[in-house]
Amino acid sequence: SIPLPSKLDLRLVVGKLYWYDYQFDGLDVRLNGKPDDLSIRLDNWQLADGRLSGLLNWKAHATGHQLRGSMSGKQLDISKLFKSFHNFDQDFLTGEHLSGKLDVKMSMLMPFDKDFNLISRQMELIADLDLQQGGLRNFEPMNGLSRFVDAKELQDLRFQRLTNHIE
Repeated sequence: SIPLPSKLDLRLVVGKLYWYDYQFDGLDVRLNGKPDDLSIRLDNWQLADGRLSGLLNWKAHATGHQLRGSMSGKQLDISKLFKSFHNFDQDFLTGEHLSGKLDVKMSMLMPFDKDFNLISRQMELIADLDLQQGGLRNFEPMNGLSRFVDAKELQDLRFQRLTNHIE
C-alpha cells in the first residue's frame, strides 16, 4: 500500500469499481484537495441503466469520516437500482416488486467510523423522486385492499408518474 499524497488533483475514469459487494460501472471521478478533506465530482456515472452526477465532500474527523453532498440521477431503472444496492438492506419492498424509470435529486450526509463502516442509523438523506412508467408487482401488502378491488388487479399495478419527497 502506498500512502496518499498530501494534496490531490486527479481524474479517474474507471470501467468497473467494486466496493464491498457492490459493483459500479462507468465511473468518471475528479478528486481535488487533501485526503482528509477531499472534493469529489461524479460526472455521468452509469448506474442502473441511467446516469448519476454530483458533488461530494469527504472529510476526516476524530471519530471517523463523513461524506456529504448532493447528487442527481436521470432515467435510473428502479428495479436494477434496488438490486444494485441489495434492496437497501431491507426485504419489504424489493427490486422484484418495482419497475419504472427514476429521476432523483438528493442531498446526503453519510457518517463512517474509523474503519470506514457506514453508520447507517446516523445517515441523513433528503430526496425528491420522480418515477415514470412505473409498476408495482406482487407486493403482498396490496392484498389487504382486495375487499375493495379484484385481487388480480392488485398483482400488477401500473402508473404513469409518481413523485415523492423523502427525508
